[in-house]
Amino acid sequence: TPFLIGLTGILICFAIGFSHRKAVATVITASMAAVLGYAITLFLPPLWSIGGVALLLLLLTAFWLWKNGKLNPRTAMVLLVAAGFILRLLYVLYTPVSVRQHDVWYFSYGPFEGLENHRHAEYIEYIATNLKLPMTDPTAVGLSQIYHPPFHHLIAGLWLRLQWMIGIDKAASYENIQLLTLFYSSALMILTARIANCLQVKGWAKTLMVSIVCFHPTLILMAGSVNNDILSFTLAIYGVFTALRWYQNPKIKTIIPVAFGVGLSMMTKLSGGLVAVAIALLFLWKWFTELKHHSPLGKAIFWQFALFAVICVPIALWWPFKNSLLYDMPLTYVPALSANSDQYIGDYTFLQRLFGIEPGALNQLFVAWQTHDTPTAYNEYNLILALLKTSMFGEFTLFTPEMGLAYPLAMTFAYGLFFANVGLILLSLYALVRWLIRNYNTPTPWVFALLIAVPLFSYVQFCFGFPQTCTQNFRYVLPALLGGAAALGVHLKHSSKPFRLTMTIFTLAFCACSVAVYTMLGMV
Repeated sequence: TPFLIGLTGILICFAIGFSHRKAVATVITASMAAVLGYAITLFLPPLWSIGGVALLLLLLTAFWLWKNGKLNPRTAMVLLVAAGFILRLLYVLYTPVSVRQHDVWYFSYGPFEGLENHRHAEYIEYIATNLKLPMTDPTAVGLSQIYHPPFHHLIAGLWLRLQWMIGIDKAASYENIQLLTLFYSSALMILTARIANCLQVKGWAKTLMVSIVCFHPTLILMAGSVNNDILSFTLAIYGVFTALRWYQNPKIKTIIPVAFGVGLSMMTKLSGGLVAVAIALLFLWKWFTELKHHSPLGKAIFWQFALFAVICVPIALWWPFKNSLLYDMPLTYVPALSANSDQYIGDYTFLQRLFGIEPGALNQLFVAWQTHDTPTAYNEYNLILALLKTSMFGEFTLFTPEMGLAYPLAMTFAYGLFFANVGLILLSLYALVRWLIRNYNTPTPWVFALLIAVPLFSYVQFCFGFPQTCTQNFRYVLPALLGGAAALGVHLKHSSKPFRLTMTIFTLAFCACSVAVYTMLGMV
């Protein structure tokens, strides 16, 4: 079977037209198809290999379109979104609901009698079992997750209950929660494309901008993560998108979606409100501009803001206010690990947390944990290095030497992904500065600068307020991903040829290495 799939790939490419002047590219693509086809069926179980073969077919489709002069930004966009979805689906297929999660813990797999450890799994299962929200003091039990607002848990709990009603067994129903997170993560690709339209980013600049979101590892990991992070982020980005549309057409009907986007994001996780600062700037800029020109729209916008507050604030804050009134829980309450935990890093100085690097730290490509699972001489404490590592690989050790011959290849792609990401970050910061200088008198660049600055400021505060290795995770600065991608997309419209070439190379390397890493992860 591997030989036949590889041979089929070669024959498809030759059928496209070996005699054409692009014969060398045809041979290269044919060879890639053969190798990928062989690897997919050799290493992956049948169900997972379906996703791998689908990615291969998309590659061949892209080659055919390019060969016939039909590969343009629009067709490339369709292929990218399809590939991003397939890669997320592939990850979900090989990742059980108990693997690579954050604060989820375990589902019961049997009769459920009530909350015990209060993590995300029991939060969801409690709602599914009792069809009501938990009325329990979130501060009463250690690392309880029921301080989180319940929107994600309500959806997931009702989804569980529906499956039980139609006869799906519990073990399978828990795994199927990943279908929800797969949808949320996939929706971000479409939202990014729509935001590119609002920014007038078109052509290949739009394609490169969206490709970063399509293949970003954090969004792949979150497609299989059943906590509330990905829904909160998706709703927050929807809020940003609808705010940009409101700015272009400030009316009642365009501000209502912004209110629901931000409100529901915060009803999922309070940190969804990190985008509110950027949206507020956009609102106020438009309002003051209209007032400055004595436009009657200025008064109308004031009443739109009032409607926004009436919708957004109750949706966003009713849960923490309820817990504050009933249990005296602080509105910004977050449960903390003790200083005796095996990941405590509060004994490092401020400068060490920012600039201290252990000898051979980059040889430890994944987050360093001084635990029995992934023993190292230290816990990751440099919050900048931790941010870079977790943005590509989460908090997890993806590959180990036990993989055998596949390990060196997997680590090569992992290092390629890491350094391609560093290159894109540096390019995005340069692009953002140029955007701010070029359009300092318009709100849009400042909005996306705030999408980077506010989460980073919050992240630094969080890391020092809760000095544990697990707090140094890229998932706490997710809006910065959109801010960087947008800056790159906008700058590409005006950039020089060397910048466009550099950006293209880093983006292609980033996407290719991401596909390789998160396909090979299924072999572990």
